[in-house]
Amino acid sequence: MEDQLTLTVNGEGEVSVMPDQAEITLGVVTEAETVSESQQVNNDIFTAVISALNEIGIEDSQIQTITYRIEPRYDFVEGVQQFRGYEVTHMINIKVEDITQAGAVVDTAVANGANVIQSIQFTVADSTDLYRQALQLALEDAKGKAMAMTETLNVTLNETPQKIIERSGGAPVRMYDGAAFSTQATPIQAGTISVRASVEAVFSYQ
Repeated sequence: MEDQLTLTVNGEGEVSVMPDQAEITLGVVTEAETVSESQQVNNDIFTAVISALNEIGIEDSQIQTITYRIEPRYDFVEGVQQFRGYEVTHMINIKVEDITQAGAVVDTAVANGANVIQSIQFTVADSTDLYRQALQLALEDAKGKAMAMTETLNVTLNETPQKIIERSGGAPVRMYDGAAFSTQATPIQAGTISVRASVEAVFSYQ
């Protein structure tokens, strides 16, 4: 029996969708001469931020601390290290289920003392079906490439692939860097995000 002739192709699929939720990472950084003083100032500001977020409808269950850090800070004067104080960093992640509220969340936090806006990520709550659609498109793309090759070679393609390898996955994310934000009214545009899939397929032909 003769060995089957095969060709290997890659296929790409993409589905675009409007995001339906956002995750905002922001926080409060304070500095004082002692640890306790820096902590107290940070806690006071942080409490005000959380209270204000609660008032606009963000519940405590949507807020999660992701970083709490205390570090000594130093200045260098004429090459000599001099102790300056302690810096306290408290960063939180806020899950916003209504993306039209993302700008208000940023503005409210900043107005009440948050001084670090790290990032905003726009995502979809459930990307499973979208990824499957992208996967179907990727396989169709691979099949189309295989058909184009075999037609050019004037040979017959077996349209059922012998082997399929899934090459990609993961939840779609559209990210905004905190450096792009200001303390003025924040017009955040969610835009669209893309769900992508990639496959490698092996087809036989004769």
